[in-house]
Amino acid sequence: MKRNFQNRMLAAVLSVTLAIALMPAPAWAVSVPEEKWVDYAATAFAGGSGTESDPYQIATAEQLAKLSKDVNDGEKYIGTYFVLTADIDLSAHRWNPIGSYKWLSNGSTVNHPFEGFLDGNDKTISGMVVDERIDQNAAGFFGKIANTKTGTQRGAKDLTIAGAAIYVDESGLNECSGGILAGNVVGFESEPVVFENITVSGSVVVSSTNGYNNIGGMIGYASWVEATNCHAQNVSVSGGSNSGGFVGNDSGSVYENCTATGMVSGSWALGGFVGYAASTIWQDPAGASTYDHCAADVKINGSDWRIGGFTGYAEYGTFQNCVSYGDVNSSVNGWNPEAGGFMGESYASSVTVQACHAAGVVTSASSTYNAGGFVGTYTNGSYTGCSFDRDKNSGLSAAGEGTPQGIAGASSAVVLANICEDYFGGHQYGDGWTIETRPTCTADGSQYQLCERCGSKGNVTPIPATGHKMTPVAAKDATCTEAGNTAYWLCENCGKAYGDAAGTNEISPESAMIPAKGHGATQLRNRKDASCTAEGYTGDEVCTVCGSVLKAGEVIPRLAHDFKDGKCTVCGAVDPYYGQNSVPETGDSSPLFLWAVLLAVSGGVLCAAAYSRKKKAAK
Repeated sequence: MKRNFQNRMLAAVLSVTLAIALMPAPAWAVSVPEEKWVDYAATAFAGGSGTESDPYQIATAEQLAKLSKDVNDGEKYIGTYFVLTADIDLSAHRWNPIGSYKWLSNGSTVNHPFEGFLDGNDKTISGMVVDERIDQNAAGFFGKIANTKTGTQRGAKDLTIAGAAIYVDESGLNECSGGILAGNVVGFESEPVVFENITVSGSVVVSSTNGYNNIGGMIGYASWVEATNCHAQNVSVSGGSNSGGFVGNDSGSVYENCTATGMVSGSWALGGFVGYAASTIWQDPAGASTYDHCAADVKINGSDWRIGGFTGYAEYGTFQNCVSYGDVNSSVNGWNPEAGGFMGESYASSVTVQACHAAGVVTSASSTYNAGGFVGTYTNGSYTGCSFDRDKNSGLSAAGEGTPQGIAGASSAVVLANICEDYFGGHQYGDGWTIETRPTCTADGSQYQLCERCGSKGNVTPIPATGHKMTPVAAKDATCTEAGNTAYWLCENCGKAYGDAAGTNEISPESAMIPAKGHGATQLRNRKDASCTAEGYTGDEVCTVCGSVLKAGEVIPRLAHDFKDGKCTVCGAVDPYYGQNSVPETGDSSPLFLWAVLLAVSGGVLCAAAYSRKKKAAK
């Protein structure tokens, strides 16, 4: 019995172990290869001369590792162009970021940036694992990209990085930075680093922090960046501060039609798109960033202050036609969480927010301060045409602290409609139509379409009146029993009656009716007397107007003959038995007395004969 129990327990443990083993691992649990790609670098590229018209060709992971090794050894490749000619799998070894940067606690730096341009050529880099927890360099596909203002293009385009895992550590540093595309990017106002049509996915994890780092799904630290149509898809950013679904710490940049989806968790200055929106120059709004038609659908969980669905801390910056869909949750208790559906804190007067909307749920554990439906703490800034979802945040005002203008609490439907108008630039309607009002013969109807994104009604258009389809009804005289009518017209579409063919004079069908006249004087017809040879008839009561029989007559039985002297006194018929010794027919006039005498004599003769036979028999 004990052994059976032990066997069952062992089986149960094995089952649980197997189930755990088969569970999908989170993105941050990717195993880190021990070997580095830098040790497997190729000695030459696949081809090209490095010019814009003839870029260096990269076809293998080893050739890509050569680019990383060259840059980290001090070759900046200023103004040099590269192109991927094949998809590249980096899973065999740990990736060394292209370009290195770190800021030590004593203020000194290690700085080896990449200053060229990479054309991804619509290729995909997969299996990338970056672990900078020991060396503590800026972590990402690029460690650092910079522009030293030489008049040449820097950056990358048309590239996909799928399923990356980035590990960052800040202990012993002034700050650290990490992002799937790049850890640290620095350009100039007139010559920004350019990123176009880039998509990344994966995770960025901060293992330890001194409280100041720059972590983003796409870029960790950005200064003077120009990003267009770039997307951080299903990213997981965790453990840090100044963290965003797209960019962590940002200034002087322009982002247009860029998006972020996934989750961000950490301490302070957390945003669905940007964690900390700063300025390149302290307290100078000229160095602020612009976010135009950008969206964040990122779930935010913050353990400190300044967290928002789009940006955590907006020290400076212009936000126009942007949207946050993700939920925001603050676990801060005891002080102001500065948590809002779109923005954690709006700091300076130069913060400008136009036609931006927050569609997520905002929750806060603080018992002393409220979160805001749109902005957690409003210190300064201007807002125009903004909204937050009041249905999802019924107990919240536009701001948890402060009284900004230009922010409206609205229903979920209205907020989604606002997003369609301001972020998408209009509603998206399908081909189907819904009839709102059906047209009549004389009045237009209406129809509309529903937006496939927000479900709102739009494109309301008239349906022309059908017009009458008349059928004439001819005049009919009334009879004694049937009603008649005057001439009129009946519409087949609306079923209404009209006194004219144009349908301008509506009448009731009853008004055209002529009542039945009823029967007039009566006359007795078909009367016939009965005779000895034929039945008679009392006659029918007939209407003299229509000839209808109102009351039918009755049959009179045939009469009997009245024979006298061999002939009927009524009709003159001859008695067929007249003059014969036979029983007279009904109506025979022979004297009854003679018949009685004959009967008496016959009876007497019969009696005498009987008596004579009886007497003889007695003798």
